Amino acid sequence: MTAPHYLSLAEIAQRIRNKQITPQEVVAHHLQRIEKLQPELNAFVHIDEEGARRQAHAAGEAVLRGDNIGPLHGVPITVKSCLDVIGWPCSAGSLLRKDHRPSADAALVRRLRAAGAVLVGNTATPEFLMAYETSNRITGKTSNPWNTDFSSGGSSGGEAAAIASGCSAGGVGRDGGGSIGVPGHCCGICIWPNSDNREGRRSRASARFHKDCPLWFERRSAAASRPAYGPAVLASSFV
Repeated sequence: MTAPHYLSLAEIAQRIRNKQITPQEVVAHHLQRIEKLQPELNAFVHIDEEGARRQAHAAGEAVLRGDNIGPLHGVPITVKSCLDVIGWPCSAGSLLRKDHRPSADAALVRRLRAAGAVLVGNTATPEFLMAYETSNRITGKTSNPWNTDFSSGGSSGGEAAAIASGCSAGGVGRDGGGSIGVPGHCCGICIWPNSDNREGRRSRASARFHKDCPLWFERRSAAASRPAYGPAVLASSFV
């Protein structure tokens, strides 16, 4: 059987829906990948292992009950560390924000939860997202998963490294001038530009498989009642 980190995001979601694999198994596998590769890549700012396992268990129970589940049900994803997730550090790579822990989820995070995604952690950025490589004075340098001597790009370098290495099945960030495109290029994942403004002029989708980009973007945007400025998406699979 193909390891979960070699599957496309759509395949993971479909196998969970078909009861071919459980959310618990998928999340446990990705957490093992994170444990193995984080010391080398340094892609993550925060890893919520306990919370991810709790979410996965609830997702698995929902499948067994036959509940009406969301399109990303049980799929482990990450978010860029400039997006608010309740209780998680949200530094945006800056010492000025190193102790900031949001009291509420960002709208985009709420939509991901509503779609059934399991949030496993958030990922590194340069300070205030203002560089084309990912290094800061809190977490240090994030390395490229293909060759750790090289940069993963920026400012979504943590997201791109996590996705390309199979530590995350998908992720979200913001793109104000190449923040998704540059890391996508550096780490070898696909980019899907938003052309209809459903999630703001600067949205991007990225994926290890191109077929996942519109699928992920459509499903993420479907829950939005109105456009939100700036969110961007990276959807997954190891190239």
